[in-house]
Amino acid sequence: MALASAGCGGATEPSSTDTGNPPVLVGQNLRVTPTDSGVRVSGARGAAPAGARVEVVNLTTGASQSTIAGSDGSFEVELAGAATDSYRVYSDLEGQTSSTHLSSTGATSPQVGLAGLVFLLETAEGFMPVAGTTVRLSFDETSVGISGGCNSQSGSYSLCDGRLCLTDLSRTEIGCEPALDAQDVWLGGFFTASPLVTQTGARLTLESADASLTFLDREVADPDRPLVGRTWSVDTLIRGSGPSAGASSVPVTPTVEFATDGQYNIFTGCNSGSGTYAVEGDSITLSSTVITDAGCNPPIASVQEHILDVLEPGTVSYEIEARRLTLTRGNVGLSATTD
Repeated sequence: MALASAGCGGATEPSSTDTGNPPVLVGQNLRVTPTDSGVRVSGARGAAPAGARVEVVNLTTGASQSTIAGSDGSFEVELAGAATDSYRVYSDLEGQTSSTHLSSTGATSPQVGLAGLVFLLETAEGFMPVAGTTVRLSFDETSVGISGGCNSQSGSYSLCDGRLCLTDLSRTEIGCEPALDAQDVWLGGFFTASPLVTQTGARLTLESADASLTFLDREVADPDRPLVGRTWSVDTLIRGSGPSAGASSVPVTPTVEFATDGQYNIFTGCNSGSGTYAVEGDSITLSSTVITDAGCNPPIASVQEHILDVLEPGTVSYEIEARRLTLTRGNVGLSATTD
């Protein structure tokens, strides 16, 4: 489905549907309920635009199903999964795509069009990405970021008669090996050639005269991992804020785990400890940590001190993107990865 546009540089206003609603999902009308074989994701009257194609993706398992919304905007699909899984619901109608997260606790505010979305290259014709690299697109209201494994490129964009039109594309100047540099140059040329753009559900396809690239919504291609029940390996320590902010790698591999029973366990690279935790929104409240008392040699002693500063009793903020967890408390933090 080609994205609607109002000519180069013009803003696109959502068209109205027969019910008088804008062609976006209405989160309060969406539900996920368990069935004998999985879950049922449904939308009550007015949940989606009448006649829209609705796609539901289970972000935990990757299972998906699609259907067409009824004349009253209602729909229903059944797919593999559990009520505790996370889902993303997409609605496509007349060139307008909207999407929202859905869980057993409800839906988030819908995103309309490309703004706020990140895509990863899924398939390509006429272009062979360098082995081991990931081509990534990120959109906000007016600009797009492009990365392919070395330098980052960004510029302003608009939708021009079904094309993605970029202006003022700039690129960082990191020294790259020749293959990565050539890939950056090719990507810059592709995107400044105003490729045709089509967004259907979780996929975004861009086509030029010589190549076709299909991207998948990052949250579908590489979903956010759950906080609980995983071992997170700390690889970065975060210090300071503003111009003095910095991050450093870790010479050992400390770990933190938030267990399903409400206990957290840590390994500082030298000592092991545990405590209790509770999650509310994007914050974690921690109890004091009971920890072993082995002597730690430098630089591991400073790593342990930093980790315990972040995980001291009280509230720490957390954010997860794909398989990376970031914990911050004031001007200190840590970053960790999982499978």
